[in-house]
Amino acid sequence: MAEPRDVALGVAVIGTRTGLVAGRMMLRPARLVLRAPMLGDAVRDRADALAASGARARTHARAALLESEELDRLICAILEHPRTEQFVEHVLSSPGLERLVTQVLESRLIDELTEQVLRSPELERVVEYVATSPQVLDAVSRQTRSMADEVAVNVRRRAESADDAAERTVRGWLRRPRPQPS
Repeated sequence: MAEPRDVALGVAVIGTRTGLVAGRMMLRPARLVLRAPMLGDAVRDRADALAASGARARTHARAALLESEELDRLICAILEHPRTEQFVEHVLSSPGLERLVTQVLESRLIDELTEQVLRSPELERVVEYVATSPQVLDAVSRQTRSMADEVAVNVRRRAESADDAAERTVRGWLRRPRPQPS
């Protein structure tokens, strides 16, 4: 047996389609009336009032839909459905998405956004926070110490090499052999 919800949804879809067809049929003579010199303005005014009423109803219906718990359940069901993951994988692997992303990245919009971010006070606050954070200060301190240790080792090696070269030169002048370490 059919689900009652599916039957109700089918009735709503058929009713909506029927209403749209009827509306289109009714609008054909309205176009002729709008061209009539006497009736055109009155019909236009009434059409504007109907359009405003329709817009208010659409806004109200949209707000009611967005606030409904049924929409939340529907979104959760869509997100948890296995086909959603397949769809996302398909989209992410499509050449069309790659072309679109490339086009966006090459647009001037990215340059303008980058400039705006670089000039923003928020970025200055982030940089100040990072620069003064204990973790960064500790890392810089450790890096400085290790760099100083490396420089000291290199200076010591070069000093020893220079000392050895000077000693060999002087011993060579004096023709004295280097003493053997004991």
